[in-house]
Amino acid sequence: HDSGLDKSDVDAFWVQLESLLNADEVADWVIYAVQLPEYLGNIFRENSVTGYDFPELIENGGEAMQTELRIEQSSFRRKLIWHIKACLLGVGSTPTVPTKIKHKLESFSTVSFSWDKSTAESFPVHSYRIQRRAVGLHDDGDSTRKVVNSHHTADP
Repeated sequence: HDSGLDKSDVDAFWVQLESLLNADEVADWVIYAVQLPEYLGNIFRENSVTGYDFPELIENGGEAMQTELRIEQSSFRRKLIWHIKACLLGVGSTPTVPTKIKHKLESFSTVSFSWDKSTAESFPVHSYRIQRRAVGLHDDGDSTRKVVNSHHTADP
């Protein structure tokens, strides 16, 4: 066996990206894991950037982030490059799902939640994303459809 890559090396590389396959997950990763402003996460979402795009984004010092995504602030690009490289190398892990989730209705407009902390192999969990899904009907003249939206973040 020489020092080159074989098929299992390439397969292992792509498996590392499976947790960041779609644009929404990448946008959330930029906001919550990399801890950059929400507007930067939205840039990734609006440009449909997936985990498969990561290798191209870090080429030439992150040139594509500046030219294609219009991320002008060099400190943000450097931070993204560092985190993307860590992701590609398999550094970090997906935390466990919180357990023993409980809720209490405080009033007609307030609900409190509690849960046992999640754990991760390499870094402690520093925040949680709680989604409130408001379901309503939207009539745009042509059709009526359900609308679901809203996101909130909670610190542990």
